[in-house]
Amino acid sequence: MTDTPTSPQATTLLDNLRVVLVQTFHPGNIGATARAILTMGIKDLVLVNPRCFPDEEATRMASGASELLENARVVESLEEAVSDCQLVIGAKLSIPRATAKSHWSSGASVSASPTRKSPAARTRCRFPPIRTTAF
Repeated sequence: MTDTPTSPQATTLLDNLRVVLVQTFHPGNIGATARAILTMGIKDLVLVNPRCFPDEEATRMASGASELLENARVVESLEEAVSDCQLVIGAKLSIPRATAKSHWSSGASVSASPTRKSPAARTRCRFPPIRTTAF
């Protein structure tokens, strides 16, 4: 007998991974992200102050990941999105101030200690706001 759980309810490392999109401008990017992360087995999506959500374009771009999109949690701040996190990994988009839209604020900086308190601790990846689309 092995120590590896095999039941459908068994927790995997991907169950502890959350993708957080911050102030997403184009709703199609939300849907495309939902589709992409579901393909990787990630099922936890949080949206921080999206410009337009829910939206038909997000649903269309989710193509096969509509349930994940329907279960996406919408919050007002990054702090709320990662409040239960022990490790946050993020990226920041740098744009000239002259091109920044009033929809976005500078936002608070989030830092994390690289130490893990538990192997079962949830891990979050934060990505910058996406203001254009490749579609």
